Amino acid sequence: MCVMAKPVVAGRAVRIGYWTAVILWALALAAILVTPVVGLLYAAFFLAVAWGIRRGQPWAAITGACGLAFSVVMVVSRGRDASSTPLATLMLALAVNLVAAYLLFGAAKPLWRAEKPENRTFAALRVWPWLLVLAATVLPWLFLRPFSIPTGSMEDTILLGDYILVETVSPRLGSPPRDGDLVVFRYPPDRRQIFVKRIEGAAGDRLHFRNKQLYRNGSPVTEGYARHKTNYIDSYRDNFPSEANVRLYAGGERMLAENVKDGEVVVPPGAYFVLGDNRDASLDSRYWGFVQASDIIGTPVLIYASYDSGNQPGDKGSKTILNFRWERFLKRF
Repeated sequence: MCVMAKPVVAGRAVRIGYWTAVILWALALAAILVTPVVGLLYAAFFLAVAWGIRRGQPWAAITGACGLAFSVVMVVSRGRDASSTPLATLMLALAVNLVAAYLLFGAAKPLWRAEKPENRTFAALRVWPWLLVLAATVLPWLFLRPFSIPTGSMEDTILLGDYILVETVSPRLGSPPRDGDLVVFRYPPDRRQIFVKRIEGAAGDRLHFRNKQLYRNGSPVTEGYARHKTNYIDSYRDNFPSEANVRLYAGGERMLAENVKDGEVVVPPGAYFVLGDNRDASLDSRYWGFVQASDIIGTPVLIYASYDSGNQPGDKGSKTILNFRWERFLKRF
């Protein structure tokens, strides 16, 4: 393959930068077996960078370095929303990215010096393709965030083993979610955890359940997405609000004490009442209270990967192309 050939510009820094891009490309190819979409995107990105360095284009090295540096900044800035990745593994990945970015930046300077003066005249024109490559790689992650689903509380809308992209711009622009919208938010009892549920009540809404049927402002809600997988009626879960038959979280106890009027829960200002679609097996607002608007991260828009790993909550299982659920690939919500 031509990308494996020797770079046209001599120099140790250029060779190191070139082989750094080639190694990252090979790692991204291997990642396709685990995460096809992400692996393919990064493989294409680093293949372009390696090809550009081989052709003696300094902006190729700069683009690769900026892409790596951006990924480090994004991970660090989102530190409070910790992922399931072990800290040691995450730190190692960040260190590798920083070293690789440094090596690619180091290759850019001799590449620029080696360019012919007449080529430098058109540098502004030649940078645009690389800016487009960088934008196509970076911009989506400014308004989209990946999350994995570790439980079955949203079945059958979102399955255990689904990996979703969440649009995060709308809440920051003051566009509030509406009844029936899926939302990703910081879990009120432990804001280090991230949950996904469906909004069923906004400020001022009056809610109650009667024999599993949800009523909003006195009218039954049509919920084609809700699933009831038990046949019995639970006195609290299915006829809510009522006397709790389980121990509630502090937020749930406070909700029953302060926000129940005439047998209905009244959602306070700046808050939302959320439920899981797997209605009989969901830890949701019935048990821990309301979600504050400030804790909403965004709205799920797409499933970018899905793995059938045993269908047991908390079972990470294997994530390979062999147990990839292709029927859920790129499914929109």
